[in-house]
Amino acid sequence: MRKPANRPDSRKRRAPKRGHMARIAIGAGGLIARNPTITGGATAFLVTLGFISANALWYQPQVHD
Repeated sequence: MRKPANRPDSRKRRAPKRGHMARIAIGAGGLIARNPTITGGATAFLVTLGFISANALWYQPQVHD
């Protein structure tokens, strides 16, 4: 069986240039992947804080002196 002929790579395909937001999102994803415990703890804290804040706003509508 013959080897394929070596062709000069005059037109190499390049990956498309990523925008600023895409680079930030990829960087944040890498940070989350490297530190899942910190990310999970921060997420749990923010969810809990959101529930407490919602309770304070919706279920205690009277004005405090």
